[in-house]
Amino acid sequence: MTFNMGVFQMVEQVDKPFMKRYFGKNGFLFKIGAEADLSGTEEAKLNCVPYEGSTIFFDPNYCLVGVEKSDPDSREEWLGSNNYMNPTFVNSDINDQGGEISQFKPYKPKYDLKTKKKSIAEGRGILQDFMRFVQSNPSAAELAEQFDVRGFIKAHAAEIVLGAVDHYVKVGNNYYLYYNPLKDKWVYLVHDNDFVLRDHHPTTWGSPDWARPWRDIATTYAFPSPGKIHWTERTINDSVINPILWDIIFSEPTNKQILYGDIKFILDNKLDWDILSPILETRNQLLEDAINNTDAENPDGCELIYNASAIDAENSTGLCDEKDISIKKYIELRRETLYQELAENGY
Repeated sequence: MTFNMGVFQMVEQVDKPFMKRYFGKNGFLFKIGAEADLSGTEEAKLNCVPYEGSTIFFDPNYCLVGVEKSDPDSREEWLGSNNYMNPTFVNSDINDQGGEISQFKPYKPKYDLKTKKKSIAEGRGILQDFMRFVQSNPSAAELAEQFDVRGFIKAHAAEIVLGAVDHYVKVGNNYYLYYNPLKDKWVYLVHDNDFVLRDHHPTTWGSPDWARPWRDIATTYAFPSPGKIHWTERTINDSVINPILWDIIFSEPTNKQILYGDIKFILDNKLDWDILSPILETRNQLLEDAINNTDAENPDGCELIYNASAIDAENSTGLCDEKDISIKKYIELRRETLYQELAENGY
């Protein structure tokens, strides 16, 4: 049996060189995981237990701000001193047959420091100070003294237009917070735009409550309006998600108008089928044959299969499922929806 193999490189786009290139200096960069939006009291606790100073692998009081320890450094650390030299144990199916019986448990803090890791204590303190400040309910103007409000607005204009729901507002996920030491301000940076230009998650997910953010995206408004779904509605967990930065920033009407202006600019100049169609066609010519000539053409689940029809199909026939729409159709619906909201608000 033979297999056609491919080499794929995974690159963390936001890293130390990125920081120095765009901000002039490497500062504290935190990568934020799911259901983390700066509003929780646990992550801001000063008396949390630092993982980096502990000799055990699990403690419910570990700080939620830290440096990820996802892999053991050695076989002894993974299997434990009593087992790592025991061939019967080492050669057994440790996890599948015996359950999670290794002693190692990954430490995955919600706020994971990616730069200056040796200075985690300092970085944790600075981030927790900012959390407590945000939780004190400052005005938008006061927040702007410590946070790049303009950058946050611009980033969310792009997220709203593209339908990037797996981020700060709805999921508390897939974003970075960078402390810029040159300006003494925090900066919001988004990443992982794998779910964009789509209206609905695959039907194989079923209809669980947690998947609500991934539905009816193309017709979602930015702000509340009668009879319309809006951007802060349908979170992954309404009892947990509290997009406090969004709430503070857009409590100021001027910031809402700035967001509308940014959305309009993207619609007028970027999210246009006449502009994107030739780009998508060129991309398809580069990718389609390469993918279909390897075993990558046969993954599990139709949502993972490369299908050129998903670029410009007029309906869901031939796409992954009945809820799927093409990029072209998404663009049409998104432009119609957001231009309607803009018109209702004087744009």
